[in-house]
Amino acid sequence: MPNEYSIAIHEHLSRLIETTRSRLDTVRATGDASAESYCRGQRDELDWIRDYLKQNSDLKGFTYY
Repeated sequence: MPNEYSIAIHEHLSRLIETTRSRLDTVRATGDASAESYCRGQRDELDWIRDYLKQNSDLKGFTYY
């Protein structure tokens, strides 16, 4: 069961990261520097969470994303 839970978490993070990346592309097109900075920060935080889980919680030898 913990493995299924980890998979669900990674799938959720992947959806959030993809949404944030597409929002970042949209914001870049508008030229709004503060919104772009916010989106980059959000993306960086989600990447950090994924890396933390990979290092501390995930089963070794199993690819979650």
